[in-house]
Amino acid sequence: MKKLIFKILLPIILIALIILLYFYFKSDKVNINFEEIKADINELYIYGNHLNLKGSLNINQNINTIELVLFDTIEQTYNLNYKNDNNQINFYISDKKNNGIYLDNLDKGNYQVYIKITFENNSNAYYKLKNNTKYSETEYYTIRKDNKFNYILISELEDTLNIEVKSSKKKEIYDVVIDAGHGGIDTGACYKGICETDFTLDLSKKLKEKLEENGLKVKLTRDDSDKKGKKFETYGDNGRIDRAMSSKAKYLFSFHLNSGLSSRTGTEIYTTNNIDYTLAKSIVDNIVISTNTNYSNNPIFKVDKGIYTRTFQKYEISDVIKDAEEEGYDSYNITTNTTYYYIIRETGGIITGAYTDGREDDYNKHYDTNVGLESYILELGYITNPKDTQDIKNNMDNYITAISKAILENICE
Repeated sequence: MKKLIFKILLPIILIALIILLYFYFKSDKVNINFEEIKADINELYIYGNHLNLKGSLNINQNINTIELVLFDTIEQTYNLNYKNDNNQINFYISDKKNNGIYLDNLDKGNYQVYIKITFENNSNAYYKLKNNTKYSETEYYTIRKDNKFNYILISELEDTLNIEVKSSKKKEIYDVVIDAGHGGIDTGACYKGICETDFTLDLSKKLKEKLEENGLKVKLTRDDSDKKGKKFETYGDNGRIDRAMSSKAKYLFSFHLNSGLSSRTGTEIYTTNNIDYTLAKSIVDNIVISTNTNYSNNPIFKVDKGIYTRTFQKYEISDVIKDAEEEGYDSYNITTNTTYYYIIRETGGIITGAYTDGREDDYNKHYDTNVGLESYILELGYITNPKDTQDIKNNMDNYITAISKAILENICE
């Protein structure tokens, strides 16, 4: 009888011991002494699937290194860049909008976030983080892997910044948004009876299918055939911007064809400013290699072969101010660093300078978010160049294969 009781109790005791040890180590957060002062977080945002933050700390010692630490059961460290300005240390993860901590690789857990500084004498000091931004909570959903994805909440907990990662089963969460440029009564640019909308929806549907074959969930900003008399709204509830932002996707790709001088030809990828151009370069390189097209010969706003970044020019800012004065509303605060194209700007929130807050008839209710889609405009060729349009028509599947390859290789690290 005693042996029977022992056999029954032993597994129960072992399980209870394992549970106790788990919670002991789990609750035993960082066993270190934090400094009394805290580091201030002044910017915190997610662009695409990377977390970036910037902050400051007042100390008067010479520094060797600054690291951002994420602690659950072990420490994960990320080197921080920093500048010393009269004993105010200004630190940041990256000076590029789309670089930072790749959130999709974080395992499920509850991460206490703090800063570790190593001084010239090799001593260490630890500082908790005070969130001085107006975003007390930042939510993010990871990209799917094997049809599974996580929910991430960034907030303050236990007197410092905290990152909670847990699995999610929420249905209406997407990975990628594809925008078929123009549509309905808006045909886009036309030349000799051929218009942008003859291509953009087909391209979007084909790319959607290709990405979904590889496990991603994709949303289209419009998916019905062009119909005369129909208008596809840009702003407002269920407009292009709202559909994209409400999807909780991480990336947006907008299909277009360009128009210009008869000598203009080739592919152009448009981006926001101050980013790592790796994804854009991969897309345009793959297209050129896989099709009969070439890098665009357009020199305006060019930053690399086939890659373009356009921000507002001074004369355009003057026009915005003039229009505001004539219409009787306060002008938007637009600078030469503000992204020009609305589909990139307004889907990026504060990261890309979204500003459409309803002073005019247009309104983007997501303009003030700190979680933005990393967005690109794909001008695959010139509608005014028959060689370009013929190549897109004849090699559309090659274009889609090239684009999807670049996306899959770069957004799923």
